[in-house]
Amino acid sequence: MQLTSDKISAYISNISTMSVPTARKYKGRLNSFRIFVENMYKITINILIDQIKQGLRNVYDILSQYGGYLKTSNNITNLTLKQRIITVKNLNIMMLI
Repeated sequence: MQLTSDKISAYISNISTMSVPTARKYKGRLNSFRIFVENMYKITINILIDQIKQGLRNVYDILSQYGGYLKTSNNITNLTLKQRIITVKNLNIMMLI
């Protein structure tokens, strides 16, 4: 599958207008989320966001599962875990507006 979805690319582009280094960090964090989504749900992020918009999936359940995935499959600090969750949450907020 592709490295980023159309929706992530648009979000990263928007972030880069404010700060290119922040956009690079977000891209890495969202790539981690993309891998989780593809492995866990066998769908793309574009489809996941559409399903959230349609009420077919609960964003809080997804964030909770992602947090559990990060804790068990990565050797990361609590701060890194928090930053990755917040980045995904912000993406979802932007996509739902």
